[in-house]
Amino acid sequence: MEDNQLIHVWCDWESTGIWIRRDSHFGYAEYEDFGLPADLVGRFKYWERWHSDTYPEQSNEQNKMDRDLYDAYGLSLAIDLKRFVEDKHRVFYGHPTYPNCAEIVLARRERVEQEEGRWVPISVPYKK
Repeated sequence: MEDNQLIHVWCDWESTGIWIRRDSHFGYAEYEDFGLPADLVGRFKYWERWHSDTYPEQSNEQNKMDRDLYDAYGLSLAIDLKRFVEDKHRVFYGHPTYPNCAEIVLARRERVEQEEGRWVPISVPYKK
């Protein structure tokens, strides 16, 4: 996988949850493209299964998705993916056309400011 890819973490039917731009469109990447550790791959597969099992058209009262919890889990995956790929790639959580799509920016020591005696990370949300 060449460096400097734009990676989006979002779930869709039977995908890996990791999407990259291929030519003029997005397609899902394989876990092997990034050499992800087995525990992270397992978490992505769990998230995908959660999506497939509770998709709105398939859900019922026993199988109802907690959207906030689901999104929190997906965001944690995007953060851990960013930690793994570091600065080789840009990682976003959400579909690129969604208004709440946000870039995951990890704070570094040189990118933090001291504010009122505590360290505050500086990050800028992704805006088109």
